[in-house]
Amino acid sequence: MQELRKKKKMSYDDSNIFAKILRGEIPCKKIYEDDFVLSFYDINPQKKIHALVIPKGKYLDLDDFSANASPDEMVGLLKGINIVAKKLQISADTGKGYRALANISEHGGQEVSHLHFHLFWRRKSWQDGRVNKKVERNYLEITSLKDLRGSFYNSDEYTVEIVNPVDFQLNKFFYKNIGKNHNWVDRLVWTEKQLDRVCVQFKS
Repeated sequence: MQELRKKKKMSYDDSNIFAKILRGEIPCKKIYEDDFVLSFYDINPQKKIHALVIPKGKYLDLDDFSANASPDEMVGLLKGINIVAKKLQISADTGKGYRALANISEHGGQEVSHLHFHLFWRRKSWQDGRVNKKVERNYLEITSLKDLRGSFYNSDEYTVEIVNPVDFQLNKFFYKNIGKNHNWVDRLVWTEKQLDRVCVQFKS
């Protein structure tokens, strides 16, 4: 068991963004901090309120945390989530409620190799019937670089350039902000590998 634990810890990447935030190398908009957790606002919120809660220990995901965290760390994480919800005034005792989500491993949609919980709140976001509402979308999807070449011309207002290699977070930022008024939501849950598979078409 000890040997298994060592191998697990060796695969933890100290250069991940949450590890850097914990070390103070990258700033964050902090909500709460104690001996066991740090909470801050997501830089690319998916809902009206979107917070992150991370343990201070070096744990890859919830499986790693469940197997190797101390009892104090486990209690500290659960209490930390509740404290953050109260600070954001979305806990059940406020008459609201929220979603707490942890993606586990690449196939589960985890993008950062440090355990983290997303706390979401948006008024009736999963109950107001919009899931069943028919949404008609009309937008141009470029499927080849040939579609762009005719649009390349000089302008004082903007320039068009191809980013190579593809920047996953930049792509997600533009997709979210350009499409927020047009119900572009399907690709917001894509992983970096899913985006790479689509971008291969542009390189060929």
